[in-house]
Amino acid sequence: MTAKSTGPDPSWQALLEYIAAHWAVYLTQLVCFVGLAIPAMVVLAAVAVSLTVRRGGFGTALAFGSPPTHSA
Repeated sequence: MTAKSTGPDPSWQALLEYIAAHWAVYLTQLVCFVGLAIPAMVVLAAVAVSLTVRRGGFGTALAFGSPPTHSA
């Protein structure tokens, strides 16, 4: 017994109709979301690296190729 594909799932039909009718609005929303998400990820990654380096340890080991020991 094989299932026939009759197109998109009916639960997605309203969303697809909205996108088809308002493609400019949908595209604008998509660009705004991605346009804010990517810089946020870059900032959070930079903060994580700077905190790691500030703590010493792992950042020092990566930066200098030495074990993460602290000298007094």
